[in-house]
Amino acid sequence: MQTKTGRAFVAASSEEGIERLSPNVRAHTATIIGYHDLDTLISERVSPEADRSRISLRKCMDCRIENDVAQHQPVGPRQTIHDEVGLTRDIERNSPLAQFRPQPDQHPRWRARGRAGVPMFPGVELRLYRYVAAIAEELNFTRASAKLHVAQPALSRQIKQLEDYLGTLLFERDRRGVRLTPAGEAFNAEARLTLFHAQRAVDGARAAKGQQKGPWKLGYTPLLDRRILAKVRQHLSAAHPTVDIQLASSYTSEQADALMRGKLQAGLVILPIREEGLTSEGFHRQALVLALPEHHPLAGKAVVELSDLDRLPLVVLRGDLEPRFGEDLKRIFGVARVQPRIFSEATTQAEALEFVADEGVAALTMPSAEYLRPEGIVFRSFADEFLTAEVGLAYLADNGSVILASLRKFLVETFKPLAVRGSRDRQARQMALF
Repeated sequence: MQTKTGRAFVAASSEEGIERLSPNVRAHTATIIGYHDLDTLISERVSPEADRSRISLRKCMDCRIENDVAQHQPVGPRQTIHDEVGLTRDIERNSPLAQFRPQPDQHPRWRARGRAGVPMFPGVELRLYRYVAAIAEELNFTRASAKLHVAQPALSRQIKQLEDYLGTLLFERDRRGVRLTPAGEAFNAEARLTLFHAQRAVDGARAAKGQQKGPWKLGYTPLLDRRILAKVRQHLSAAHPTVDIQLASSYTSEQADALMRGKLQAGLVILPIREEGLTSEGFHRQALVLALPEHHPLAGKAVVELSDLDRLPLVVLRGDLEPRFGEDLKRIFGVARVQPRIFSEATTQAEALEFVADEGVAALTMPSAEYLRPEGIVFRSFADEFLTAEVGLAYLADNGSVILASLRKFLVETFKPLAVRGSRDRQARQMALF
């Protein structure tokens, strides 16, 4: 004689059989199979032929069920999964159902109370942070579910359960799409930090044993002097030959975002960097230079004054990409009572030099622009040192990476001993090393 659960498993062999089950039996059967409900099983269209696994039931909840419901022989190695209620299942590794393990917090009875009546959902599981972060990045549940390898109905239900637990909506969904609510924005920001710290805990343990897993990514601003970048690369390759060191070019604001998301381990940036949670250390200061057409009136001067920029059509770099060329630059001009006429805000130094060559205007650039070797363009230094840019190393606060510690030590030993000399002499001696 078959038990209620045994009959349910037999019914589960067809979509029609599932739909004939009562709601209680459907929920109970879905819990054992590993789906959150049988609607998901129907939507997935998993046929009994596709899952030739042996399923054994032992001590399921309060029921004393011991019923072998599989009629097919296993065709591969099996794994045993023990869950919260003592259910033991032998599931074939290649089974389509193997990915749907029962989650105790997803069943209404389990989520509400534990065995002793203690709430079993005192916090938020790490996977839910990952779900929210993926949806916030894609702003589309279908794409997020594909990225997470989770069925969309299951993803939507779990987000709804999380919102119920939090007592507030994280996402607004309408015909126009998906948007984060203010609560969702706050949750997503902390969720990304949580995921980063979780991964960093793993990476830190491996790094302590010299087992860095995966690439170690270092960002660098395109404005950086390539000689500095070459020396940094040489140091990392020599000090950590077994680690996959990857360099990624991106502007300071982009690096700050990547560091907060955990996509970079450190970054060589142009200071300042003001994001909370990030630490930055300056190690090399460079004076900005003025790029001029060779027939420009200021090209005849050996050095230019800051006051020469007053009312001068000037190309600068975008302040949203490099904050030093945004509000900081405006503040310096304000203190010096200089008001240049901003002709354009360029994305790259190469673009700024194109304006110089084609439009006959001046451009404020880093010294590294000289290595582009533009024809018909000359560079002039400033007599004073108000206009400077400081190169620094940025990373997430409390980062315990051994590789990061090695890089910081290298930069300190290379640049800090030279800081006691005068600024111009220091810069000359620093760059002589490169």
